[in-house]
Amino acid sequence: WEFAQSPYKWAHKEPTSPSAAMRLGTVAHLMVLEPEKVEAAVALSPFDSFRTKEAREWRAEQEDAGKIVMTSQEVKILEGVKSAGSLAIADCLSGNTGYEVEVEVSAVFNDVELCGLIDLVGPNGDTLWDLKTTSSIGDERALTRLIFDRGYDVQAALYADLFAYHNDRQDNPPDFGFIFVETSEPYEATWVKLSDTSLTHGRARYLPMVE
Repeated sequence: WEFAQSPYKWAHKEPTSPSAAMRLGTVAHLMVLEPEKVEAAVALSPFDSFRTKEAREWRAEQEDAGKIVMTSQEVKILEGVKSAGSLAIADCLSGNTGYEVEVEVSAVFNDVELCGLIDLVGPNGDTLWDLKTTSSIGDERALTRLIFDRGYDVQAALYADLFAYHNDRQDNPPDFGFIFVETSEPYEATWVKLSDTSLTHGRARYLPMVE
């Protein structure tokens, strides 16, 4: 998405470490969708902060080992996100537990390899879902703006098309929805399913990138 906005800036962007929000989002995905992987992926810090040399050295050791370091305060936030996210999933699926998580899809289009990792595939593959953490959900207008400003409609169209191609159902592509969970109390959560018009709009935005 950054490439589509400015290829020049994307090509000249300096490598950066994941932000605190990105790390929190990654662990939130694990806790909500794949809780059995949390212990192996996350290291809980015994330090309240990383101001001391000892704390920084401990953090560096954990990160070198491939762990995502979380503080006790962040874990408290993640427990709230997990609870709210799990309830939102149960709501959008009407309590149905027949779903898959972290489903990989790929295809080659005009010699361009496209791939995606779908957070949640609903029963029968009729609807795909993506989990997003956010500082604020806001009202319906704010949520709609967030979806289009961040290019989430592009992601939705691409993933829906990849899933349809991967499962030989181009004539019956799935719907796509987003589950949003706030990262602060009271951990509001909601979900929204994109309209056909929104998916068509997203498709019109990603196709020129690969043609």
